[in-house]
Amino acid sequence: MTALVRDRLGSRRIVFDPASGAHAGDLRMLLARVPEARGSGLDIQGVEAAWGLGDAPDRTCLRGVRAVPPGMRLVGRRAKPEVACSTPSAEASLDSALVGAAARALRGAKRPVVALGGGIDAPLAVLAARRAGVLIHEAVHLALPGTSYDESREARAAAAALGLALHEITLGTEDLAQELPLAVRLAETPLYNLHPVSRVVLARVARARGHDVLVTGDGADQAARGATERADYVPIVAAITRGSGLELASPFLDDLLVGMLAGAPDPGKKALRELAVAWGLPIAIAERAKVPTFAPALPREAFPSAPALACLARALARPLSWSDDDRANVGVASLAAFVATYGGS
Repeated sequence: MTALVRDRLGSRRIVFDPASGAHAGDLRMLLARVPEARGSGLDIQGVEAAWGLGDAPDRTCLRGVRAVPPGMRLVGRRAKPEVACSTPSAEASLDSALVGAAARALRGAKRPVVALGGGIDAPLAVLAARRAGVLIHEAVHLALPGTSYDESREARAAAAALGLALHEITLGTEDLAQELPLAVRLAETPLYNLHPVSRVVLARVARARGHDVLVTGDGADQAARGATERADYVPIVAAITRGSGLELASPFLDDLLVGMLAGAPDPGKKALRELAVAWGLPIAIAERAKVPTFAPALPREAFPSAPALACLARALARPLSWSDDDRANVGVASLAAFVATYGGS
């Protein structure tokens, strides 16, 4: 039987039913093939892993469904522990490898747009694309004014440096929270912060503006750290992007480039920053320190109603209530959205 190989950072999912051996690229397709898995109940380890509280990369939130962890392969009815190896790249230097990765990621793109934030990864993807002969003219950015999550100033500076027309989408925290159920439906998993929800809004706007490919820097941090950590964010935003009708193009998800970066881990991304400067990105942008931030806290009104909360508490065999812990609140709210869509209670 041919082995199904999942990419190293998990941007292409494979889920499977161990009982029947059925597999699919997303949960919806698998449940259509194996309807009984929908009512198999919640897998507590899978729920905790989705909440960032445990390490169970092969678990989903449904007891009857398993996932193939990043970099592993499905053979028969099991995910094999051996890591899938890439073919050695003939692109010996980082700059040629990044340009090659951008060319592969954007093959067939007709009207790409880049999602800009406060980091260097997306600008570097744009510069690599240009060297691959693919021109990107527009950018989108989600602004949440008045919050520490807002990176509008940085996005404007990057767009100006790259000569991009920037389209800003301004939302409030309540607007972002309203998109949580759709984000969960597309991501096919609960969340522990509203951060991935912003991808729903960006992708929808990009699609409405006629773009077919969303260019991002997704995966750069994980690849630069050696591709050894569980990259829970990458599969989520990849699923949301594709579920919104756009192709995702990040050169940092390219298996050959990931292999090169993983071979010489660079936690501070010094090599990538130096390359960005060499390619013309202003030093003030290329050397800007990364400041990881979570999205604003979930508004209380987005929390599940008492009946839904009681149902979830019974399924998990634990008390659930609104708390001062935003991770827990988003986890419960997103689990309720997951159960409403995919069952398991």
